[in-house]
Amino acid sequence: MKNSTFLLLFISLAAGATLYLTNFWTNGGLGLGSGGLRFEHSYEDALKESRRTRKPIVLIFSASWCGPCKQMKSEVYPSSVVKPYHDKYVWAYLDVDESSNNQTAQQFKVRGIPHIEVINAEGNSFYQQTGGSSPEDFAAALGSAYAAAK
Repeated sequence: MKNSTFLLLFISLAAGATLYLTNFWTNGGLGLGSGGLRFEHSYEDALKESRRTRKPIVLIFSASWCGPCKQMKSEVYPSSVVKPYHDKYVWAYLDVDESSNNQTAQQFKVRGIPHIEVINAEGNSFYQQTGGSSPEDFAAALGSAYAAAK
């Protein structure tokens, strides 16, 4: 009986951990699973996905220590007014503290974070924002940028 209880407990914990880690990695470890928002983590992958899907890219430069970045991550991107844009764009979340993102940050002249660019598959920018914003303002910007990118 002890062995079967232990086995059941182990299987339950393993299943829970698998679900958590699947959600964690699918959403870039950012806890943005609501609404199905998925992030690419390299500029090159975002460009490839944009070319494949013919969607513009929301390119977000951020860092784990950035207060406004955390606010955007927890309140703005998953908000109900931004959710309609989740499937209209390829979303890329680039950590400026990772050396692999240095060249891209320089290319887009990132001087403060969060720094957000809406670009097409050729890298042409249709919108740029530095700093946080409300969900409503960000959704309005995404709508305008989407119209310009099409």
